[in-house]
Amino acid sequence: MMFSLCIFLGNKSFGAISGDDNKWARDKSVSNVDLYYMIGECNGEKVIFLKFDNKNNYSVKITWIEAFTDKTFNSVVENFNGAKQLTLPPGVTSQDGCNAIAHPECLINMNTVDPTHPVDPLNLEFKDVTVSKVTN
Repeated sequence: MMFSLCIFLGNKSFGAISGDDNKWARDKSVSNVDLYYMIGECNGEKVIFLKFDNKNNYSVKITWIEAFTDKTFNSVVENFNGAKQLTLPPGVTSQDGCNAIAHPECLINMNTVDPTHPVDPLNLEFKDVTVSKVTN
């Protein structure tokens, strides 16, 4: 019990807080790739973590745009930073923590979405998703 408390306090002291108890929300599935998101915090700032589960037995290139529903203004912020793309090997590609960011495309800081105010996300929708096989 004491060990667990030390780990929890250690993570808090460095500001590293992952998503909401790993509660991933599945948005959709396209060409055998499942797309998930999770709203959380990093260093006291709202973020959205992304996860892709490529169930194909080959790598794919995925492109998408993001649409957020903002709780504060009940408005949708869409395509704020243009289309994103990522090459996914078979299996899961994700960012579910604040440290060691391996895939910057999988972590969205809500302070960067709208220049006029931080977005308080209610949800995320992946839009205009395309998936294509990567050929060697």
